[in-house]
Amino acid sequence: MLKHRVLTALIGLPLLLVSLITLPPLYVCIVFLISVALSVYEIGKMLYPAFIRKFHPNSTSELKYTRVWTWFCLSAACLMFSVSTMLDLSGTERGGIIAVLNLVILVGTFTGPNIDQSIVRITCVLISLCYGCLPWLTIWDLYLMGEHASYVLLLLSIVMMGDTGAYFAGKHLGKHKLAPRFSPKKTWEGVFGGLLASIVGVLSINAIFDFSLGPWWLMIILAVVGGVAGVMGDLVESSFKRFAEVKDSGTIFPGHGGFLDRVDSVLFAAPICWLILYTYRILAV
Repeated sequence: MLKHRVLTALIGLPLLLVSLITLPPLYVCIVFLISVALSVYEIGKMLYPAFIRKFHPNSTSELKYTRVWTWFCLSAACLMFSVSTMLDLSGTERGGIIAVLNLVILVGTFTGPNIDQSIVRITCVLISLCYGCLPWLTIWDLYLMGEHASYVLLLLSIVMMGDTGAYFAGKHLGKHKLAPRFSPKKTWEGVFGGLLASIVGVLSINAIFDFSLGPWWLMIILAVVGGVAGVMGDLVESSFKRFAEVKDSGTIFPGHGGFLDRVDSVLFAAPICWLILYTYRILAV
């Protein structure tokens, strides 16, 4: 398993970095759109059948529509991301997002065979969109914030270095469980080891870009707050998988599981890192 994980990382990570740094913005946008589709598809595929099994176990007719609603999640997410990135008009992004979310609520309300199943449909799709799509909009903003995808690389350094530091610290020093109800293997020692590694990661990326991404204290705040958010994202996805009674969100990456298993921390760390950087830029003017 570890061999597969290392091999997948050695192949996937360079491809990701080359894509972010060398591809024109339009093609990077397409890469992000594919990422949105994978994220939403996996979360919808996990949650909707689980909702039906747990809350409407006798509804065989509703189970037939699980694939339909998974694809509905996917279509709504792609529409929302496309509207928000392709149309560069004042207020268009917010209006587009609100319109799509309202459309989801309307469709879920009026297509369910009864009120209970309508609420189940709405809940599943809204979770899929909010968790699988909206964070990618902030990652896209981070991509546009600096040249050579510098702030996306900063975000990835927080998460990837944090994951690596947490793995080794937890393996060799871990004794105190962090949240056994969600993830029995995570420890407090792993969390602190991950945060230290995240700090090293952001300071290194900032140095590579000639310390142009922000002052050292801002980098440390990003690493700590973003690192904690990443841990929370990992725990949230673990709770989804436990609810759905699956080991992985998918099988797209050998040794790593699904796409969400690789980006769950990024999806939670991205919005908070964007907020910190956006606030700093406003106050620094």
